Amino acid sequence: MKIIICNMMEQHFEFQVNPNDTILQLKKMFCEKEGSLLENCRLTFGQNQLNDNQTIQQSNLKNGDIVYYSMNLGF
Repeated sequence: MKIIICNMMEQHFEFQVNPNDTILQLKKMFCEKEGSLLENCRLTFGQNQLNDNQTIQQSNLKNGDIVYYSMNLGF
């Protein structure tokens, strides 16, 4: 399935994932492609921050969904 991540500059990155992949795996793919630090990566879908330990399926993500990247500043 395809998940799209939109960064803070409104650029879109497409990733092919499996429903059983974790959010952490998705973050790693995104950070490697964009050159961001994994520890600063925060992904949200709707109004919810996505949990690293949950799978794509557990996070209720569907094919073609757009997830938003922001920097986790630790506040």
